[in-house]
Amino acid sequence: MAQTRQEGREAAQEDSKLRPGGVPVNRQLYIDTILEDLKKSLFMILCLAVSAGLLSYILFARAYSPSYTVNATYVVTAAGMNNSAVENLKTANTVAEQFSKVVTSGEMRKAIAKDMGTDSLGGSLSSSIVEETNLLQVKAQSSEPRRAFQIVRSVTNNVDLILSYLGADVRLSLLVDPVVPQQPDVQQKAGKKALLAGLAAFLLLVIAFSFYSYLRDTIRSGSDIEEKLGVRYLGSLCHEERPGRKKKRFASSMLITRPTVSFPYTEGMHKLGRKVRNRMDQRGAKALLVTSVNENEGKSTIAANLALSLADSGRRVLLMDLDLRRPALYKIFEVEDEKIEDLGNLLQGTGSGKNLVRLLSEENLRVIFNTREYPESTEMLSNGRLEKLLAYLKENFDYIILDAPPMNVVADAEVIANYADASLMVVREHFTGAGAIRDALETLDDGQAKPIGAVLNDAHVGVTAALGSYQYGSDYGYRYGSGYGRYYGRYYGKYGKYGKYGK
Repeated sequence: MAQTRQEGREAAQEDSKLRPGGVPVNRQLYIDTILEDLKKSLFMILCLAVSAGLLSYILFARAYSPSYTVNATYVVTAAGMNNSAVENLKTANTVAEQFSKVVTSGEMRKAIAKDMGTDSLGGSLSSSIVEETNLLQVKAQSSEPRRAFQIVRSVTNNVDLILSYLGADVRLSLLVDPVVPQQPDVQQKAGKKALLAGLAAFLLLVIAFSFYSYLRDTIRSGSDIEEKLGVRYLGSLCHEERPGRKKKRFASSMLITRPTVSFPYTEGMHKLGRKVRNRMDQRGAKALLVTSVNENEGKSTIAANLALSLADSGRRVLLMDLDLRRPALYKIFEVEDEKIEDLGNLLQGTGSGKNLVRLLSEENLRVIFNTREYPESTEMLSNGRLEKLLAYLKENFDYIILDAPPMNVVADAEVIANYADASLMVVREHFTGAGAIRDALETLDDGQAKPIGAVLNDAHVGVTAALGSYQYGSDYGYRYGSGYGRYYGRYYGKYGKYGKYGK
């Protein structure tokens, strides 16, 4: 086992070699886990994208300045009765150039502003000739439609004054009257731009979250368990949809004896039971510690189902709830707590132990329950009573399954490991950092309860599982249950924040 663990650590170190930019050389792309992460983060991504869109709208709206344009068209003709079109065209070109200089001069702008009854023009004024014609266009632009109209109308009122400045013998006849514009030259498009900004932000966030999910050093497959953790892979239990979950938050326990649990999950649990039994028989082990690194990885439910599977083989099996801080088994089996003699009482020295072992006739399983929470659990487990109890129980049962607390939360599992013969690590897919799991396995490896392997729980393996390395066989697994974390959290409770390697 020590050699296997060393080989696993070397494989993990090799896996951690990075390309330039920090991407592992041989890291596989698991689409399913990335999609699951995106699904969990979708609400946050949408909120951030909407916020980006709203902020963009505010910025675009503030930057927008409407502009209104008013035009007046004049016909330019040379003085005299018999002017040809060529002469009128030539005159128009000459007048247009001079007209533009006059109307944009400071003196004329003052005159126009005075005619409007204001101190300043409040806009721009220009003129140009319509190409290949003798038509002169006067154009005024302003942020106010009425002001643009007044500027052009003032030019019309002062056309004789303008002609006197030109010094040319021409006539200007108004062809198209100016009108007050109803719409700005360019419509405000802040809403459309904000929508595009929000969509761009959404796309960038999806890419960023996907890349972060890809870079997380977690366990996503059976090969990851053996290569990164250096421990035997015993199988996968995959996620399954539970009918009626949305109608009733906690419809029923995920026990393989319940008709609501799917056949694939039940069969997968029995496969795990056979592998665990063979590994324990090879070692001559009777007491198996079942634990995980963090809470919400499903170790209590797996411990319960593993005990049921072993009991189904005709062996005498005992299941013990040694999670004294967050007891869960009595809730999983839906046993009323007032009918239970707590294990905690016996470990404290206040219980008799007469009715400690309870037979569940329907499941053909004996269980030692606990219902109370004991903050001083580590001291209770270390006082010697548990060691004596287990020594007695090993003489009367073929297998004893110990449901222990998560290792990254309290030291209870390390204490229990001194009295167990072997241990099973429950690893929830893409949940806990590989480094934290390796540390926990090394702790177990240093004690009496050396690991017999690990099981991958809540595995989301499908047709897009691993590009280039799709694993079938025992790794295709069976899905564990929709709402897995919420379901287990109800029966397990909250220990607090995850460790530094946790999710």
